[in-house]
Amino acid sequence: MEAHFGRLNAEYPSWAAKHLVEGEYLQVDLGRDARVGQVSTQGSPKWELQQWVTSYRLAASDDGTVWMDYQRDEGPVVRDLFVFQANQDPNGIVTNTLRPRMQGRSVRVVVLTYNIFISLRIELYGCYLH
Repeated sequence: MEAHFGRLNAEYPSWAAKHLVEGEYLQVDLGRDARVGQVSTQGSPKWELQQWVTSYRLAASDDGTVWMDYQRDEGPVVRDLFVFQANQDPNGIVTNTLRPRMQGRSVRVVVLTYNIFISLRIELYGCYLH
């Protein structure tokens, strides 16, 4: 399914990956530079099978070419890739807060684990920089 099906609480089926492999991603172009502070996720509401993403990581880009993985600042040490826990059912909403916030024009939600099939609806919360 195309990315525009991936909006939180949408009545559409949801965004669905073409392949069932770790690393599939839903990419959102925010139109201009933004700072994202929260990400909310849901699974698919329309399929008979229970489908949702259970964990993911994030990446951001200013130009759509070079991607920076989200890292969480843990005092003097910055952890490598931060794994976000996601859904346990298709319709519940799980919201993760980003500290520090993530900045860029485009955001990728990169799937790590899932239930049955990779189906996802998301919402990004933040503000534009300019």
